[in-house]
Amino acid sequence: MNILIIEDNVNDRKLLRYTLERHGCTVIEARDGEEGLDLAFHHLPDIIISDVIMPRMDGFQLLRALKADPYLKSIPFLFYSITYTCELEEPLALSLGADAFVAKPAESEELWEKSCATMKACEARQRIPAHLNSVESEEEHLKGIQVNTLREQFERLLIGKPAQPVDIDTSEDADVVSLAGILNRFITEYNAVREFSSALASGNLDESPLPRNLLASPFKQLHAALRHLTWQTERIAKGDYSQRVHFMGDFSNAFNSMVEALAMRDAQLKSANEELRVQGEELQAQSEELQAQNEELDAQNEELAQLWEKTVQAEQALQKANEELEIQVRQRTAELLEKDIILIQQNRMAKLGEMFDYIAHQWQQPLNSIAVIVQALGSTSAHQQVTTKEILETVNSVMDMVGHMAQTVDVFRNFYKPDKEKTVFLVKDSIEKALSFVKPALRRYGIEVHLDADPELSAFGYPKEYAQVVLNILANAKDAVLEKEIENPRISIKAFADGDNTVVTITDNAGGIPDDSIGKIFDLYFTTKESSGGTGIGLYMSRNIIEKNMSGKLSVNNIDNGAQFRIELASPDVYTCEINFTPPLIKFSLP
Repeated sequence: MNILIIEDNVNDRKLLRYTLERHGCTVIEARDGEEGLDLAFHHLPDIIISDVIMPRMDGFQLLRALKADPYLKSIPFLFYSITYTCELEEPLALSLGADAFVAKPAESEELWEKSCATMKACEARQRIPAHLNSVESEEEHLKGIQVNTLREQFERLLIGKPAQPVDIDTSEDADVVSLAGILNRFITEYNAVREFSSALASGNLDESPLPRNLLASPFKQLHAALRHLTWQTERIAKGDYSQRVHFMGDFSNAFNSMVEALAMRDAQLKSANEELRVQGEELQAQSEELQAQNEELDAQNEELAQLWEKTVQAEQALQKANEELEIQVRQRTAELLEKDIILIQQNRMAKLGEMFDYIAHQWQQPLNSIAVIVQALGSTSAHQQVTTKEILETVNSVMDMVGHMAQTVDVFRNFYKPDKEKTVFLVKDSIEKALSFVKPALRRYGIEVHLDADPELSAFGYPKEYAQVVLNILANAKDAVLEKEIENPRISIKAFADGDNTVVTITDNAGGIPDDSIGKIFDLYFTTKESSGGTGIGLYMSRNIIEKNMSGKLSVNNIDNGAQFRIELASPDVYTCEINFTPPLIKFSLP
């Protein structure tokens, strides 16, 4: 036997399953009316046992849905539920088409026997011939209408809505008339209790209690308790904290605790009021003291006002002084700017003079040679006839020397033309290029130069600017040994690799730089050669070239009996070398 159980309580479902499976039945479970309706359609059970009150769809709604379905209406339906309205639920259930109603709780055997009897009764009804049922169809239809009317009013009561008494005294069915009378009486008493409880809920205790109404009995007791509680509350409001409530359970305990707390708070309030009175007297004394202090403050404020006026006058004078100082600063800045321009121009002229001096040293020997050749030619032509061969040799020699002099000018011009891009260059080549300019002067003054450099050592940067820095340091070393009149003057140049860096050191034996000057040697406009026209720009520009333009380092230290300048640049990752090619000098020949 397949049985569908529809029950929202999980414990009741388990008990029903245990009872029915013990008799060999197959049990299908549902938790509410909607799920039960779906399972009934898919499984077509032999009987349905359902609760009344369930979520989503209750038992009465489920029963109407089953009876409205032509495939499901013939399935026996048994209610197994707690009754909430005494004798009304069972007649309503039967009027909707239920085959039986068993009130919870019931013995398991009683429920099983009722289920079996229900199924047998349904089978017997289904065997009754159709023509016997048609005789009573009109009476059953009328009875169904009357029962639906009763059911509608009963359902309104179940959901808490007002219901109206039903007038069906003309019905020929005694059960329907009896059910209507019971329902009407219940509706009357329910409406009366509803009005009385609404009055209590709104705080109206003047409403008279209902006489001889079973449903109103609890509300009558509540009405009397609330009236007594109102009287006690009025006494407490007047300060009588001896009132206690002993007839309302947990509310009594909470109410009595509230009264005790109020009594304690009242005592605390009186104590606090006394303290406030004392504090008020103290505040009055403090107020008088503050009044005296305010008068003193008024006098001080007047003094502050006078002081403020003096401060404003001083601020105006200060502002005027600032304006005058700003004018002086602008004038001084303009003067310094003009001085800077003059110094830069002087530095340029000094460099130009140095360049001419270098060119003069380079040209001195060729000019002397030309003079000797020309004098020899003149002497020869005066004593004897000069041959064509001698003239050609003389011209070619002079042109060789003129070409060398022109090449010297080109070298100087290119040397002072800045590089456009960084490149990998051979350090020794740049040093030798700088030496080529200053060597004649060094040789003239007997200054020995010693160069120790790896020919393959390279660096990354601007080679011409690098050579200018070396030239500037060499020129300063030359001036130092000449100024101090050093015997056996010597300048030592070393180039070597130090880890990831390419290092060049230039060391002289001029006795070193004074301690009070060595820390400022690279500062702008600082010079130790003011008497000889030093501008203090050369070493400042040299450090900028090495450190800012080439990301290197230029430093100086005193060692032994001289000063050592140290130039550090990062070694290149890839070594390259630019090869300069100078075309040969063109020889002239006479036809």
